[in-house]
Amino acid sequence: MTEPTTLTTASVISIAALSVFFPGINEAILLGALCGSVVFVMSSQETKILYKLFLMLVSLFCGLWGAHGFSQLLSKALDLIKLNEVVISPAIGALFCSAIVVHVLLYLARINWAKVLPLIKGDA
Repeated sequence: MTEPTTLTTASVISIAALSVFFPGINEAILLGALCGSVVFVMSSQETKILYKLFLMLVSLFCGLWGAHGFSQLLSKALDLIKLNEVVISPAIGALFCSAIVVHVLLYLARINWAKVLPLIKGDA
């Protein structure tokens, strides 16, 4: 079993290595997006390793791109349930964005839109 210091050292080294490829991006946002993409891969039902790696990279980029918007969305959602003036860090927004967005896109890709669109239009 690995020790916590080994895992901490490995995560710090991986973030330092990734931050070289993404100059100008906050390391907290990068860590949040990376953790969210790992959560996505761990919860995905896909079996092919290369496909999971591709989806992990897509999830990472979605988390980096949508961090600020998703943190504002979470702040507004918490304001609706009467938690006043809650400010969510963009790193938390990156985590949730990278963990959720690709799942939603894959779900929308599996829907049979030929059956759903008449229901939405009211033709059924």
